[in-house]
Order: sequence, then structure tokens, then C-alpha cells
Amino acid sequence: KNGTPFDAELNIGAIKGDGLVCIIRDISERKHAEEALRESEERFRCAIIDAPFPIMIHADNGEVLHISNVWTEISGYTHAEIPTMADWIEKAYRENSQPARALIETVYRLTKPRRGGEFRIQTKAGEERIWDFISAPLAAMPDGRRMVSSMAMDITERKHAEETLQN
Repeated sequence: KNGTPFDAELNIGAIKGDGLVCIIRDISERKHAEEALRESEERFRCAIIDAPFPIMIHADNGEVLHISNVWTEISGYTHAEIPTMADWIEKAYRENSQPARALIETVYRLTKPRRGGEFRIQTKAGEERIWDFISAPLAAMPDGRRMVSSMAMDITERKHAEETLQN
């Protein structure tokens, strides 16, 4: 009436004879809610991707959903190179993969955050790093898959300093 544009849903249907029925519904509130949700999801994604420490979000079917830029910087592996947990385990742990595999199998049953401990990983460049892991459950995805956030602190320098002090 006042000339203000709004989002609308238009439904047109035929009625007996030559008539049409037209229903116009204002969906502005729904559109605003959808946009707010998209913005919230983008903030969450950026919080993970730009986190100042290694972080990975993965699902119980083994799919790696997100990894932080720091994860890539330190490990050398991009998300495309580690699309699954099996790929990550194979590349990062190589012949010492069993302890990591055993731990990962338990994280999908978590109900609260749990420290996973220290693990030696191999970077893409072949350098050994020591990461201290903690995992936390996240809400299930719409398809029912359980998600976990696995975060790490690169403690390589600290461990080397401790070894130097002991010698």
C-alpha cells in the first residue's frame, strides 16, 4: 500500500470456468530469518577456518567437513588432500596409525570434550610435529551423522625445549 517492497510468495490456481485464484503471501520475515541463518553459518565457518590453531570438523562417516587454515599451514595438507579421516591418518601417522585410529573411533560417542593426548604427526614435507589433541562433540547433522571438533596445539617447540633442558 505504501510502496515499500517486500518478499512475496505467489500461488496461482485455476478454478472452474475461466477463473483464476491468486494468493500472495508476505514472506519477508522468513527471508530475513534465512539470511540471518546464512550469516550465522558464515560466521561459524570463518571462526573455524580462521581459528588461530589447528582445528578439524569431521563426521562419524569419516568425512572431513572443515579444517582451519592453521591446520593446513602446519601440516601442509589441504582439505582436498585429506577429505576423510582415513586419508588424514594415512598421511599424518603413516606406520604409527593404530593409536590415532583407536582414539578417533571413540570420539563420535563423546558427550563432552575430552583430551586425546599427544601425537607425533608427519607433515606433507616430512617434518615431524607433536600435536596435543582435544575433541568435542557437536550437534548432529540433519542427516543424523554425528560431528566432532578436533583441535590441536602444536607443542613441538615446547617438547624440544623440555628435551634440551633434560640433557
